[in-house]
Amino acid sequence: MGASACIEKPATCDLSHGIVIDPASWTVTFHLSAADPEFLDKLALWFADVLPAKTTPMRRSTRPLPATGPYMFTHLVPQRGAVLVRNPRFRVWSAAAQPPGFPDRIVWNATVPLDVGTTAIERGKADVMLGFGPPPNRLQEVETQYASQVHVHPYSVVEYVFLNTRRPPFDDVRVRQALNYASTGGGS
Repeated sequence: MGASACIEKPATCDLSHGIVIDPASWTVTFHLSAADPEFLDKLALWFADVLPAKTTPMRRSTRPLPATGPYMFTHLVPQRGAVLVRNPRFRVWSAAAQPPGFPDRIVWNATVPLDVGTTAIERGKADVMLGFGPPPNRLQEVETQYASQVHVHPYSVVEYVFLNTRRPPFDDVRVRQALNYASTGGGS
């Protein structure tokens, strides 16, 4: 409730009827203007965070924002790393939300070179390496000597380009079709 007015006049945005906080029970209640069967899925998106009203998109700080999840930051250095611990205010609504075996403390170091990170995992000094994996010159070593530790998780990506269909060559539908055909692998 109130979101449409925020779109029309962001400077005077007031969502106080649509989002109600109760500090005593540590809850946030959303009042929707219409049924939305995907609402909980939308809240689970990585960029859908409930934040204090004065939080700006480009806020830079080493003081983390309040969190509602199972972990909270205790230390944060932007672009370098962070330490997370279990959030004592996190309320388990389902055993699946806080399964056994999850760590009580997570140390993330964003400055470790791929080669150093690979060696740390091989020696049991680190648990996970996200994103890029081992350096190319160590890939065969990791795949053959540490195969049980390798877990590949492919993910879907949508790639797109904007075309000005009023200017050549993209004003010609055949050119756009050819680009589409080539980008989907139809020409290979």
